[in-house]
Formats: sequence, C-alpha cells, structure tokens
Amino acid sequence: MPATQVQDELRTQFACWGLPAWLRVDNGYPWGNFNDLPTALALWLIGLGVAVHGNEPCHPEQNPKVERSQDTGSRWTEPWTCQTAGQLQERFLQEDRVQRELYPAVGGRSRQEAFPALAEVVRPYRRGLERRHWDLDRVLEHLAEYQAVRKVSSGGSIGIYDQTYYVGRANAGQSVYVQLDPEEVVWVITDLAGTELRQHAAKQITRKRIMALAVQRQAGVGKCGQRMSEICGGCWAAGSSRCAGPGAGHRRQGDRHRASAAAAPFPGYLRLVLSHEAGAALRDTGPAHGPAQNRCRDSAQNLCRDSAHNWLAGDS
Repeated sequence: MPATQVQDELRTQFACWGLPAWLRVDNGYPWGNFNDLPTALALWLIGLGVAVHGNEPCHPEQNPKVERSQDTGSRWTEPWTCQTAGQLQERFLQEDRVQRELYPAVGGRSRQEAFPALAEVVRPYRRGLERRHWDLDRVLEHLAEYQAVRKVSSGGSIGIYDQTYYVGRANAGQSVYVQLDPEEVVWVITDLAGTELRQHAAKQITRKRIMALAVQRQAGVGKCGQRMSEICGGCWAAGSSRCAGPGAGHRRQGDRHRASAAAAPFPGYLRLVLSHEAGAALRDTGPAHGPAQNRCRDSAQNLCRDSAHNWLAGDS
C-alpha cells in the first residue's frame, strides 16, 4: 500500500474528525521500518502536530484495548457468517452504531449519551489550509533527537534515507554517528568518539518533499524478498537489497516517539490512538479487508467514523 494513499485517507478522516494529538502505531510500513530515522509519513504527521508513538515489538500489552477489541469485534459481527468483505463491513458499521448510539452500556445510557464530548472536534483540519499550518520546525526539532548509526562503505560513503553522502575513504569500514543540526539543516557526521568528520546539507528535509512523502523511496521488494522500505537507510542507499536489520547497530534505543523495527503482528490494521484534551481514550479501527487498495480506506473510515468515539477507556 503506497504511503501516499494512506496519507490521502488520513487527510479525509482528519477533515471529518479533526486532528488527533497522537497516533499509536505498529511497526510495519508505512509507520515504521528497519531504518533508524522516522519514515516520511511519520515526518508529515509530526509537521501537522500529531505525535507518533510506536509499540515495542512483541508487546501487545502496550495496546491492550486495541488487541482486546479485535475479539470484541468478532463477537459482535460473527464474520464467519458473512459471504463477502462488503457484507462484513456493513455488519461492522451496523454493530458499531448499535453499541455507540443504542445499547445502554453506561448507567442505562448509550455511550454516545454518556460521553458527548468525544463527538467534539477539538483540533479542526482543512485540507486547503494544511500548507499554512504544517510546521517544518516541528520536524527539525524532532529529528534532532535522533542519533543514527551508519557503517562507512568501502568507497567512503554512507546512506541517509535515499541519499548517499561522502565521509572519506579513510573511514571505510568504521561506524559513524549521524545527527541533524536543526538550525543549519545539515547532517553532522562524527566518529564514535564524537569528532566531527563531515557536514552535508539535509536536502531531503524540506517542506515540499516531506508533504509529498518524497523523503525516501516508496515500498518495493528487494532480491531477498524484504520490503525495501524495511531496509535500513545505510544499506539501501549503498545499493544493497539485504540488511542485517536492527541487530546490526542501526538503532538508538529508548526514543519514545519512534516506531521499533518489527513487522506489525496484524498487518492490515491501523492501530491508532486518538487523544482529546479532556483525556486519552483508545480506539481501534476494526478489520481491514478486501483488495489491497481498499484496506487503508476501510481502516481509516472505521477508525474515524465509527470506532473513534466508541472504544472508550475501560470499555471492550
């Protein structure tokens, strides 16, 4: 699924429900990958003022209500009785409406009656005003928190996103640190002792390229069968379709805003968290289904139109 299609569907749902304060995501494309820097989609969201929180690999307990809601959704809709994906979608819409608007779940009141504030648009979004409000400084500040590790190639180069930068043949085979200077908008490359080796303009980090999701190549499949978007920036930019993965030292641990490097345990779901100023409540998207080109649309619609105001804290 192209990241640009995910972006378009998110824009549609943001226009309907407003901007969330943050999204909780799994680690598959396009939310995360084996790179140790944020994906283009994550940078776009950050520029909108939407924080991105990634679950640690193999830790479903970090998203308990979302994980639990999959079972809840299955019990509501009985998908094995549906003949087509479209029928299943309609069943979800119907059951979401019943549980949200009709079922006396809270002291004899429906969830919609008990929690009317969840229907309020706290942070309005308009597609036509996105360029006015999208803020590159947010992205620069966020990227400056990262310290990426790269191994210098035999030719003396490293890769950052899909760009190759020369460090020097004298450093071939050595690991180096890469960090963004947010004021000068340059990549600062140092050895592991902190001695500066080179600076290069961060040509990918512009308003135009990020908003167009042109910071890095779109997803493809390398010779090893691995998505190119899941190969670390250093190996990718060096022309390799194979990567040793996060165990090769490409990742700085502990950044709370960054998706970890692991495939999503349930690809096809958008596991997101929408937060309101009054408090955060977990909401699930419901299942994605149908042809690949419809999965993002269906998931995003479920997220924002039918489930966003249904999965309340403590309710499964």
